[in-house]
Amino acid sequence: MSKIMENPEEKKYSSEEMSNIQKERTLSDAELINNGDAEYKFNERGQGGLVLTEDKIKEIRDTQDKETVLKIVKELGQNLQFVSPELQANKEVVLAAVRQDCFALRWASPELQDDEEVVMEAIKSKRWSKEGKASGGLAFEFASPRLRADKEFVKKLFTLDSDSLREASLELRNDKKFIFELTELNPEALYNFSTRVIADDKEILIKFMEKWGGSKFNFASPELKTDKKFVLEVVKKFPSAFKEVSAELQVDEEVKKAAGIE
Repeated sequence: MSKIMENPEEKKYSSEEMSNIQKERTLSDAELINNGDAEYKFNERGQGGLVLTEDKIKEIRDTQDKETVLKIVKELGQNLQFVSPELQANKEVVLAAVRQDCFALRWASPELQDDEEVVMEAIKSKRWSKEGKASGGLAFEFASPRLRADKEFVKKLFTLDSDSLREASLELRNDKKFIFELTELNPEALYNFSTRVIADDKEILIKFMEKWGGSKFNFASPELKTDKKFVLEVVKKFPSAFKEVSAELQVDEEVKKAAGIE
């Protein structure tokens, strides 16, 4: 196994850099189309994308030359699905593919889906939508079960793309202590976990609001938002949480008084 990279930092892209990235990929797509190697098609949902011709797919499958395959996957990372199992297990080829398209990780060999460097590169490379939104973290779905359950590795991925937490193991997504460690870094981590773990836990909710403010009471479950005793405790300490309590308690005079509302 490769060693986990220390202190990864997410690259910040300017609008100009994002434009250049999309331009390069558009030019690459255009070259494939102009060469007759691919065509743009829409599926039944109206989603469009490049589809390789049968002749191009056969050419890729018949190719065993690593240098040729490297060129192919650099043009379009998802071409990795068509290469031989031997080359899907070649780290240099897989790295080239995931750097072009994070979701190429799906077709890497099981050994490379369990390689920290390969997975990290996939998450870092991202995939840019037409709206300029990156979603590299979602490719973590195709990492090995071991990595998806590795606390330290998952924490490192979180610093790159919080979306990766959606694909962490169920055990980690239900680990209260681990969740709170991550929410101390970024409250948006809550959206990527089983929110019921937070929603029903009074202690974690209080700690969470101590760091991020009373407005985060919006994560509380409906049951806690109607728990008058707990709501009184919350609004006394965090008046801004008042707007997140149940409608019934928002008109309760005792609750209003505790929140400093006349």
